[in-house]
Amino acid sequence: MSILAQAAPQAEPAWLMSVYKPIFFTFVVLGWAWVVSRLDKDADRFHLGRGVWNGIQISAGILGFFVWLVVMQFFWLGLFVTLVIFSASIGGYVMFRNMKLPEQHHWRLSTDLFRDWWVQKEAQKAQRHATVHLMEANGAPIEVPSGEHPYSAAHILFEQLMDFALPRAADRFEVATDATQSVIGVRVDGMQYPQSAAEPRLAVSLIDYLKQHAGLDVSDRRRK
Repeated sequence: MSILAQAAPQAEPAWLMSVYKPIFFTFVVLGWAWVVSRLDKDADRFHLGRGVWNGIQISAGILGFFVWLVVMQFFWLGLFVTLVIFSASIGGYVMFRNMKLPEQHHWRLSTDLFRDWWVQKEAQKAQRHATVHLMEANGAPIEVPSGEHPYSAAHILFEQLMDFALPRAADRFEVATDATQSVIGVRVDGMQYPQSAAEPRLAVSLIDYLKQHAGLDVSDRRRK
């Protein structure tokens, strides 16, 4: 009589069998990489020992993810330890940065940093996607207003007008408004093409926007 013994297959770690944990782990890796890349650019901009701090952040990343992988059976404990390591390395850079730079460049724990980053991203997006740019008399481009800028909506309306007028070789467009309504028209080959009416306040904003960059008196409402 013979007995055949077959080794049971080794069970996979429980975290690998989870659907959301590997995804969550990936997001943490990507988030850490995004933060470190921003710190790298900041250190390069202000000459704060970019090479040294890159080494510190990468070492902290290797250590943090290694610890997390070692204790993966305790997934959330590993995450906590990893975040502590990351916080220490990132916080160390912020403290060093604040000691080296004048106060107006200091980073503080608030939502201002995220808000400023978001405003900057919105401004960059507006420049990329703008179909019309205004220019100074010397040919220098004027930044496209975006976000909460008072002329942001006015520039969008101006783009809509130009997107209609320029391909048709229009020679003139007119915007007239009062307290209750506005009239917008584009002239092509002597013919007037009415455009969709805008809210009176927006039409006034468009007039002010163009007059301001044309060097005209914005407060003069009587002159065309």
